[in-house]
This record gives sequence, C-alpha cells and structure tokens, in this order.
Amino acid sequence: MKDKKTGVTKKIEYNTPLVDVCCVVGVESLLRNKCPVDPYAKPLAERFSDFFIWNNSARIIIPTGPKVLNQEGVVGVPSLIEELIKLDRDVVKIEVCLLDQECTIREEKLFSLFRQFVKWAYMRKNIINSLIRLHSEEWIKEYHDKRLSGRYVYNVDNLISSDESFIASKFLNIELIDLCYLFDLSLRYQLYGEYIGSGKYYLSHPIREEQNYSNVKKKKVRSNSIPIRLGKYLVEEYAKPGNLNLFSAKLHEARAIIRDLKLQDYGDSLIEIDIIREVASKLKLSPRIKKYDEIIKYSKMIPIVSTGIKIIDTIWEGKLPRNFANIKWMQWAYEWDMEQESYENKNLLR
Repeated sequence: MKDKKTGVTKKIEYNTPLVDVCCVVGVESLLRNKCPVDPYAKPLAERFSDFFIWNNSARIIIPTGPKVLNQEGVVGVPSLIEELIKLDRDVVKIEVCLLDQECTIREEKLFSLFRQFVKWAYMRKNIINSLIRLHSEEWIKEYHDKRLSGRYVYNVDNLISSDESFIASKFLNIELIDLCYLFDLSLRYQLYGEYIGSGKYYLSHPIREEQNYSNVKKKKVRSNSIPIRLGKYLVEEYAKPGNLNLFSAKLHEARAIIRDLKLQDYGDSLIEIDIIREVASKLKLSPRIKKYDEIIKYSKMIPIVSTGIKIIDTIWEGKLPRNFANIKWMQWAYEWDMEQESYENKNLLR
C-alpha cells in the first residue's frame, strides 16, 4: 500500500509491538567500547529489556530507500538486533518502511514544527549535544548510509537556506545540518506510527516521544501490565561496554525463565517473594546481605566496632558478587533488590 502524500509503501506483516532504530541505537551505545552514550541510554535499555522479555514477539521498523531493494535481506540492521535474531529468529521480526521518495510536509507546517522543536531543544542543550556526538559515530552513519541515500527522510532540506533556521542553529550553538538531522529524527514518530497496528505498543526514542507537535496526531497505544520489571536489574548488572553478546544472551535467558515459570500470564498480579528470588538467582543478579542497612545502623551504636563499621560502610554497600546468587545454602543470608517488586503490582510496559 503506497501513501500518495508521503510516497511510503506500507507492508504491515506483523500485528505485534514495535520498536524503532533510534531507540535500539541508544541501547547499543551502552554496549559498545569507547562510544559516546545516548543521554537516554539507561532508561531506554531498561524499557527495551522489558519490551523484549515480556512480549511474545516484536518488530523493529527499518526505514529503507529504493537503492537497496535489489539486495538480499535487509541492510543496516543494528548489531544488537542481529544478535537477538541470531539467538532466536522468531522473537524479533524486521518491518521494512520502504521510502520510494522523500516524505514531504508542506512548508508552512514544516517551519511551524521546526519552531516547536527548537524550543524543545533549547531546554535540553546538553542532551542535544550528546545526541549529535553519538549520531556522528561511524557505526551509526554506516547503518544509515546502507539503507538511505540521503541524510534526511523528510524534506527538511527546505530549512537549510532559510534565515530562520540559520539563526536557530546559532542560538543553540549547533551546526545547522546537525539540527536538521535531529529534527528529521523527531518527525519520524508520525511515519512509524502508521506501522503500529491496532492498539499495539510502540517503544520510541524520547526525541520523538517528548515532542508535542501541533497538528501531528499521536497514536494511542496500549501499555500492557506486567507483574515485575526485570529491565533495570539486567541493565545494571550486564549492560556494560563490550557486553553486547552477553547482554543479548541474558535477555533471551530472562525470556525463557519467565515462560518456564508462566509469569507472562500474571498480568498485574503480585508475584510471590520466593518466585522473585528464584528468578533473580537464575539470572545471577548480585544479591546483598539481608537487612544490611539495619546491621550497619545498630553496629554503629556499639563503641568497640563503630570505627570499623564506618570504614566498611564507606567502601561496601552490602552487595555480593553475582557468583553468590546460585549458592543455595547461603541464600537465607541475603536478598535481592528485585524483591521490592512484589509490592508493586502496577508495572506498565512502557
């Protein structure tokens, strides 16, 4: 199906939740050596982890130009997605957003949206500069250039020659081509939204989610309730530079554990503490000494040990190496941060 206005050929094959490349690239920046990190990387990685773990299957939307149509397979797929697919090709599907021609917005509306983006960017100068540094990396440029012939998806070239955009770039102290590139990224929410499917969840980068463009209708998407959030604990433990393969394997491992225990059917129901401890143990999340804070608090009241306890409290927070997680005879002595999740029964997958 081809949209007469945008020239986009739509071929929606999977009515499943959707994630975009910009979001995945942000997560991947955490896992690459000597790489600038997306300013939203950690919360994005946490959300992506739960997105991947709890959904039975998902799609990544890949914008692709006509120059790669005759090549075999889809090119410019992020390494994180390639690794996840390699471990199980049925979990993540690639949805191609075929761009037969440049997506166009009439000039008056384009400038109106640009002004709104500049206001948003002005309040987030550090974030904008971090995103520019990240998207100037060769590995991201390579993803882009393999799939698309031009720098932009929309007709933001029209802004380049205008005095207004030139002044805006000086005001923000950003190169105009970089400002237009980020603006173009933000506009794609509307484009990819057409691929969501009825009531399905779309995990998008905040550069898109945080925009409140007038005259641009955002899709209403459903946030599924989940019984426990695993993302923040997996990210804290395993999302380190150079750990792309390990992190991918852990996401698959978490999926398998959840399904073995049939937790995907719990919805927003409470999970028993013992089950949470079992999940944490199987994932080899680092435990900590049980009631460590209380031990430190009361130990400091004893003059003889007070000095030593102060030193211990300064250099150690009671957390143990993750190898301790599977030592069953010691598990009575420690707990996992994740246990607090048993008291939170309104975790939304969003």
